[in-house]
Amino acid sequence: GDTAGMTRFFGNFYLSVGFLSLLMQLVVTSAIVQRSSIFVGLALTPVMLAAGTIWNLFATSLARATLLKLIDSGFAHSVQRSCIELLYIPLPANLTGEIKLVSEGVAGRAGLVMSGFTLFFLAPSLNPQRTLTFVTCLLCGWFVALLILKRTYRSAVTQTQAPNTEPSAWKR
Repeated sequence: GDTAGMTRFFGNFYLSVGFLSLLMQLVVTSAIVQRSSIFVGLALTPVMLAAGTIWNLFATSLARATLLKLIDSGFAHSVQRSCIELLYIPLPANLTGEIKLVSEGVAGRAGLVMSGFTLFFLAPSLNPQRTLTFVTCLLCGWFVALLILKRTYRSAVTQTQAPNTEPSAWKR
C-alpha cells in the first residue's frame, strides 16, 4: 500500500543500476577488453553471482538480495553485454544476424521462460536456503555452458578465418 515508498525504492534502485553500469562500462569493461579475454568478461557475471549467492547462504536478508541484484544488473548491462557483442566481430556478416536471432532472441528468451516456469512450480517448496542452493546449481550450469561456448566458438571462428587472424581480445 505504500506507493510513494515503492516508487522511491525502485527509482533509487534503477538509478543505482544505471550509475553502476556506467561506471563498470568505463572502468571494468575497458580493462577486460584491453588486458584480458572476452571469455573472462563473460565469466565475471556468474563469478560475482556465485560469490553473492555464497554470501547470501550464510545470512539471507533483503538488503543482501538487493545488493546481489544490483551487482547482477550492473554486470549484465555493461561487461556481459559488451563481451557478447565482441563475440560477433570475427564472424562473417551473413552469419551474425542469424546467430544473434537464435542465441539472443530465441534461446535467451526461452531460457527466461524456462527459469520462470521452474521457479513458479518450485516456489511452494523453496525457502531461502533451497533457493540459493538451486541458484548455485544453475550457476554451475552457466560455467559449463561458458566452457562449451569457448571451445566451440574458437573452432568455428578458426574455420571461417585465415590462420593467425585471431583477435587478441579472445586469445586466452
